[in-house]
Amino acid sequence: MCPGRRAWGCGRRSRRGRSRNPHRSTSTAGQSSGRALASEYGPHGVTVNAIAPGLVRTPGTLAGPHVAAGVFEATVDQQPIKRTLTPDDVVGAMAFLVSDDAAMVTGQCIAVDGGRVML
Repeated sequence: MCPGRRAWGCGRRSRRGRSRNPHRSTSTAGQSSGRALASEYGPHGVTVNAIAPGLVRTPGTLAGPHVAAGVFEATVDQQPIKRTLTPDDVVGAMAFLVSDDAAMVTGQCIAVDGGRVML
């Protein structure tokens, strides 16, 4: 996949992960594979990073059990920034990672979760 993408002049890769979820080992494995891919493709000028979003308020999450169970409110109570995440919050991190400003950022997992991961 990457060699062909390099031929097109593309050098950025992004993956989305999750933070603080019941499948933490899967998330950790994803972050480890991201670091491994960053090491492998870095010499070719390709950066590999991940985004670990918290609970994002989307039509899908609003239609699920999250609202009735009070998950949004409980999540906000557990994070320093006291509001729910929106898709724009995640898009901002993605825009940074694919920009030239992140040319030297690789092998990282950026948590976009209102600070919840640091607690």
